[in-house]
Amino acid sequence: MKKFLLAMIAVGMVLGVATANAAPVLGGGWAGDNVYASLTDSFGSPYAITLVDPALFSITDAFFPGDIFQVYDGDTPILLTAIDPAPNDPFPPSDSIADAAWADPTYSHGQIMLAAGTHSLRVQDLDCVSFGCPAGFYTRLDALAVPPQWIPKNPTLSNYLTFFDPTGTRAVVGSRAAEQTLPGMVNSLIAATGT
Repeated sequence: MKKFLLAMIAVGMVLGVATANAAPVLGGGWAGDNVYASLTDSFGSPYAITLVDPALFSITDAFFPGDIFQVYDGDTPILLTAIDPAPNDPFPPSDSIADAAWADPTYSHGQIMLAAGTHSLRVQDLDCVSFGCPAGFYTRLDALAVPPQWIPKNPTLSNYLTFFDPTGTRAVVGSRAAEQTLPGMVNSLIAATGT
């Protein structure tokens, strides 16, 4: 009986830690969550998020590789993670487990830009039974910053991609040869212009 009680206390502590920071906070680093059965919402879902500006939502599998996660905004699927290298460079360190999982190509990852406005994000594991339930994962929400020096002085430059924010302001963010992720575009622009 004593072992059972200790096990229940340990499970309660894990659940308390995992759900205490389940919803990502803009600029707050990684937030952990769990899925307890396939095709059901994670314990912390839905994540109610209101953005004044667009932001980058990122998700990574953690603990045991193999889980594939579907992210919904309301009832609309917006992101399916894939097992491959992470879509961009590492983030500033914030959680050693999440940082290591993001860098590991055997875990699934995904990113999507969320528009300004209100979002209700839900995360589901497509098949956690095959890889073990519960399935742990991390999410984060990062601001997209376009420094003023990248606003085009000559809007006819055709060799650059442009980013349109919700207000219609145009800013140069990278060359056509840049990767298709915003961080890749920004890194390409920095390399190309030296700014």
